[in-house]
Amino acid sequence: PKLTREESLLSNFSYRIRLICPAKVVSSSCNFDAMHAFGLAFGTAALAVVLQGCGKPDVPSDSTSTTTTTTTTEQTGPGNYDGSPKFMLEDVGMKSFSYNPLYLADPSCLKSPGVGQCGKIINDDVSAEWAEQMWGPDGRNDIGRIRQFGANAIRLYGNDPRFSKRKFFDELVKNDMKALTGMSNYPFTDPTIGCIWKNGYDCTDAAKSSYSQVLKDGEFAKNGYYHNAIEVISLMNEPDIHAWLPGEWKGSNNYIKALITAMDGLLEAEKEANIQKWKNGKLPKLTIAWSYAMLPSGLCSPSGYIHDKKECGPSIGFMAQFYWALQDPQDTVGYTPINDLKSVYEERWVNSLQPFQNTDQVYREAVLPGQTLPSLKGPKMYLGEYDPAVNACADKPSCPAYGKPELLRDLKVILSDPKWTKSIWGVSFFQYQMPYNKYEIHELQYGMFEMLPNAPWTTGYILGDDEKNHPINCLDWKVQELGEAVAEAYGGSLPDLPCPKDESESKTFVV
Repeated sequence: PKLTREESLLSNFSYRIRLICPAKVVSSSCNFDAMHAFGLAFGTAALAVVLQGCGKPDVPSDSTSTTTTTTTTEQTGPGNYDGSPKFMLEDVGMKSFSYNPLYLADPSCLKSPGVGQCGKIINDDVSAEWAEQMWGPDGRNDIGRIRQFGANAIRLYGNDPRFSKRKFFDELVKNDMKALTGMSNYPFTDPTIGCIWKNGYDCTDAAKSSYSQVLKDGEFAKNGYYHNAIEVISLMNEPDIHAWLPGEWKGSNNYIKALITAMDGLLEAEKEANIQKWKNGKLPKLTIAWSYAMLPSGLCSPSGYIHDKKECGPSIGFMAQFYWALQDPQDTVGYTPINDLKSVYEERWVNSLQPFQNTDQVYREAVLPGQTLPSLKGPKMYLGEYDPAVNACADKPSCPAYGKPELLRDLKVILSDPKWTKSIWGVSFFQYQMPYNKYEIHELQYGMFEMLPNAPWTTGYILGDDEKNHPINCLDWKVQELGEAVAEAYGGSLPDLPCPKDESESKTFVV
């Protein structure tokens, strides 16, 4: 695939510019120079520039403002907020699925995905209660199916602070699974309120405000303890893409400043909520989910906070930038932290990268440098998204060049090869369901499952929606051979895919 960044940006040009992630479209040799030119040309245009993630929308509609009415659930006793998680992924290894199975915006999207209204999804927080019939045992039972593969974790994307996630987290605990979750990009990147646009990349207050609501109304924590299912909290998804504009790299106001201040804001929210360590002495790890792109050529230098040109590889260049800036935030990004960020980094940080290449290439370019360079060798890493098939197969879900044998080999290397496991937690297969809301042919190739016409379940009402609910379709295999590879590598089996013939055979769902 040879899409340039300008081509990706211009692929959906209608009041919005939707930036399609190049990390899955081009090889690790890509850089951001083309995007710089585009940003200079269009950065002041009177357009709503909405920067969205790879295979997932992370910018809610206006209806997801954090000032609206919230929904929470009732529970008695400490339940899964007792400070005693069953296990930690850092101890047992991570076998995950990337999960964002959005409903169809219109029935026509089933046959013509990415066309017309298919991108009009009012809310992407599928861990909220409105989506319970997707993941719960009384509906499609996605969590149960993922568990049957042998997975012990689910990587999440959208996070609407208004909605409780307790039921989703409780269901994970029932299935001996953990959550890799995080803040939405919305309070950072939304052109109307985002701190990178409105506050010179200082995101302390925005992060504190949003995450305080996540802790309380999202029910991430109660009585001072995080929910036992929560393993990792991401500050932002692919900020090297989504937080690049409006400033590109102009002095200290840049995406690294946004991340350092966001980390400080999150810690302030934790202090306000009186968060304490679990009884095992730990707290959820913190991370940033970086794409597998390269640093712009001009930033592989001290002006980009880089100390060694060996640090400039895909993903690791951004990790190194963050590390070095964190050592002296005042001198690098002009910010004086409220909290001891260096100590928190040493205690709670894990690095996250999202490569779509075979393990030989990823080890050479990112894993090995991450084990040896001073800026990288402290924290462990995990692969937050992984499926090399689409790149290897020229925009097809699988092919003879990359199918079951190749994916099985790569997953086994990641999970069991000692040269990997000494620094890598594990991997998250990208992704569970085909993204019918995406406009690019490349993006539409991802997903283990595709939808069937039958829709025997519905969502609950989504606050702010004009519709009372949306259909939840049955699923069928899109690339079963890759499913076989995942199940074998994860030590599980292929799940059954039952589909009730009509609504009378499915259970009623009332919110």
